[in-house]
Amino acid sequence: KALRLVWLLAFHVIYVSSLSSRIKARSCTHLTAFKRREFLVSATLSFAAALPPIAHALDDVDTRATTTLQVPSPNVKIGLELREIVIGTPPRTVVAVKQVAPNSLASRAGIQEGLIVLDYTSARELVETIKNGPFPFKLKFYNLAAGGNAIGDFGKPLVTAQDALNLAKSNSGEMITTSSSKQQEYIIRVLKEPVATCNLKSRRGDVLEIIYEARFGSTQGPIYDSSSQRGTGQPYQFVLGSGDMIPGVDNGLINACPGEVRLLEIPPALGYGPRASKSFGIPSPSSLYWTVEVVSVNSVREGDARDREELEGRAAW
Repeated sequence: KALRLVWLLAFHVIYVSSLSSRIKARSCTHLTAFKRREFLVSATLSFAAALPPIAHALDDVDTRATTTLQVPSPNVKIGLELREIVIGTPPRTVVAVKQVAPNSLASRAGIQEGLIVLDYTSARELVETIKNGPFPFKLKFYNLAAGGNAIGDFGKPLVTAQDALNLAKSNSGEMITTSSSKQQEYIIRVLKEPVATCNLKSRRGDVLEIIYEARFGSTQGPIYDSSSQRGTGQPYQFVLGSGDMIPGVDNGLINACPGEVRLLEIPPALGYGPRASKSFGIPSPSSLYWTVEVVSVNSVREGDARDREELEGRAAW
């Protein structure tokens, strides 16, 4: 009887624990968007390093985001498909990894799609080196995401090498051709600089609070969305680069300071695409005009002297 009583007690403990876990799991799936973002605040601030500003990433290479691949001889198949791509402002041509063959030398070394090959601006030049040597030689690959591996709502990284490369490409200042064959630029204008010294500029993975007004057609066109129309009317909070915003807004708020106001002139390709947005009633194709005030970056507001190193130092504890 005693053994049976112990067994029943153990069974109830296990059952209650299991039930509690299920309840917690179900409650997490019903978190509001605001609560999910609150969770991402702590996740984002725990980065060892987040995505550096795209425009300066290749000028100031972070060794923590660099992977080295040693090629011993011409008989070893590296397993890389490469491509040339224009990124950054001002635009520059780089060689990037398009595809990695499974179980290849590159795959075993941790090379992934979206990485940039340092010291090369021509894919043909790199291929010649791979073919002819001199051997052995080393290739250095740089991750524009710089180690930012925040996990989003669905268990996927918010920042990957390929995402960062796509972001850098779309932020290169190239002309974008619409379906009407008219070329439209993606333009970022700074309407107001912060009064105080800025020690923290936004980058991919940061949590931003913004006040915005979105129009279509022109800067005086109809307002189709704004932070004041969203529920409480408080500043809108989101993770930069998470896909919460359209690409033109995600790209246009990189390297921004708390207190800064920007006007983003967004072509259809970086907005809602050629079909525009049925939910907002935007005719196709339409350029978008977002006026955005950056209220805070990772809870740092205008006049706050804290920098990224200080914030990340606190997060480490």
